[in-house]
Amino acid sequence: DAAAGGALAAQLARQLTVRMLAAYPVGALTVVVVDLAGRGAAAGSLEPLLSSGQGTLAPPVGTPAALRDLVERLVARVDLARMAASAGLADPAAGTGAADRTLVVLHGFPFGLDERGLAGLWLLIEEGAPAGVDLLLVADPADVAAAGPAATAVWQAAYRLVPVPDDCMGDPWVGLVWTFDPDLAGADAPMVAALACLAGARRPG
Repeated sequence: DAAAGGALAAQLARQLTVRMLAAYPVGALTVVVVDLAGRGAAAGSLEPLLSSGQGTLAPPVGTPAALRDLVERLVARVDLARMAASAGLADPAAGTGAADRTLVVLHGFPFGLDERGLAGLWLLIEEGAPAGVDLLLVADPADVAAAGPAATAVWQAAYRLVPVPDDCMGDPWVGLVWTFDPDLAGADAPMVAALACLAGARRPG
C-alpha cells in the first residue's frame, strides 16, 4: 500500500544518503533534508548527525518559503558555475564560492512546489552536478502524475529507483529500464553504526 511504499522509499533515501556521506571526506558533502509535510521531521532519521553540530547535516527545511529560498540559492549557484565554465575555469564548481557539494533530499515531491520551483528543480537535475549540487527526490509516482506535466517532467529527468525488489529503475539518459533490487533487508544496524561514525568525525583543520 501507499504508506508501506512511502516508508520503504524513506528508508532507501536514508541508505543512499549515508552511503554518499561515507564516500566523501568529512566536510566535502553537506546534506539538506526537505520535508514539508513533516515540517522537517524526516531529518530525524539521520540522527545523531542532526544533533552533532559538526555541519554535515544542514538545518532541515520544513516550510514552502524555506524551500523556495533553497531552490533559488541553488539555481544561483548553478548560474555562477555556468559563468565560471564560460570564463574557462577548469573546475566550474570552484567559481560558485561553495566549499563543498550539497545533497538535497526532498521528501514528498512535488508537494509545496509551484511552477517556478519545479522549473528550478529541473535545472538542478540537468545542470546541478558541475556546480556541486545533487538531488534525491522521494516521491509517490501517483502524486507526481496528479501534479501535472511540470512535475512529471522533473520526475522523468531523474533516475527513478524503486524501494521494492525486482522492480524497474527508470534511466532518462538511455531511455531504458533496468531491474533494481534495493539492499534494505536487515540493513538498519549498519546504517546506525555508520551514522554514529560520521557524527564522530571532524572536519580537517
